[in-house]
Amino acid sequence: MKAYDIVIAGGAMAGATAALALDTLSGGRLRIAVVEAMVPNHGDHPGYDARSIALAEGSCAAFEQLGLWEALAPFGTPIQHIHVSDRGHAGQAHIDAQTQGVSYLGQVIELADAGAVLHQKLHARPAIDVFCPDAVIAIERKLDAVTVTLKQGQSLTASLLIAADGGRSPCSRLLHLPRQQHDFGQVAVIANVSTALPHQGHAFERFTDTGPVALLPMSQGRCSLVWCMTPDEAQPLTQVSDSVFLQRLQQVFGWRLGKLLHVGERHAYRWCSIRSCGQ
Repeated sequence: MKAYDIVIAGGAMAGATAALALDTLSGGRLRIAVVEAMVPNHGDHPGYDARSIALAEGSCAAFEQLGLWEALAPFGTPIQHIHVSDRGHAGQAHIDAQTQGVSYLGQVIELADAGAVLHQKLHARPAIDVFCPDAVIAIERKLDAVTVTLKQGQSLTASLLIAADGGRSPCSRLLHLPRQQHDFGQVAVIANVSTALPHQGHAFERFTDTGPVALLPMSQGRCSLVWCMTPDEAQPLTQVSDSVFLQRLQQVFGWRLGKLLHVGERHAYRWCSIRSCGQ
């Protein structure tokens, strides 16, 4: 049995960031184990899938304080301007980095790129052991320690177990923690879109009758699309041709970036919030 100060179940964005932050802030004095079920190959990992993440300027500053931003920055696209509008209404809101006194308002990074960077960082830290691919299959709690059994047969003991293993959290189920789930009744259709006009660091959010539409600036002149709607509306949109999809998106979003030229592979994610209640 291997002994650690902290065992973290889950090595995606939350778990990997927690491990690296704890290691940095403790000066490497904590022994940390990270248990992750999948190697973060590009686009295949459920925690590092086709989505992009928009990191606020404060989050980027936190990564910089932890010594992680230098490795993540080459994959980021700065948000210099935010444009918010409401379809059918004249009012608009504009936020600019320069007027806010910051170099950028945020950065957009593809999760698959972030995953590769963070996974490499985990393996480079002497005080962090990564068990991957592996998973927690049993948990035994005592007053002063917790013991976890891994799928590959290892047993780990620690003073603290952090369950960072996703919204459906197998660790929460093993611990019989009650869960609360709220379905927002919306699906987010995700894709990368190319536009006739360069985005120039603009992020757009447009409210519509079915939900918000967001286009976020990305590398190579692309934009990351998040289009929210009801499940009944989303299903046919994932199946229509690219040209029909772009026509419908153009009608909803408008022409602020000119003609919408290309769309990549589409994915649909249901909006739910899941909360585990501790005992």
